[in-house]
Amino acid sequence: MPVLGLREGAWLRASGGGTVLHGRDAVLFRRGWEAEEIAPGTGLAPIMAEPPDQSIFDG
Repeated sequence: MPVLGLREGAWLRASGGGTVLHGRDAVLFRRGWEAEEIAPGTGLAPIMAEPPDQSIFDG
């Protein structure tokens, strides 16, 4: 299960079936993956999916 570490000054807002990070960046931790910085304004539904959807990392 993914864990999202919120930095001081960061918050989550849930509305309309989605959750978005606001304020400051956060750190996403997943077993077997490097810790990843998440920017404010990022929608968290695909990021927090289990298992991770690899397509969100394809550029």
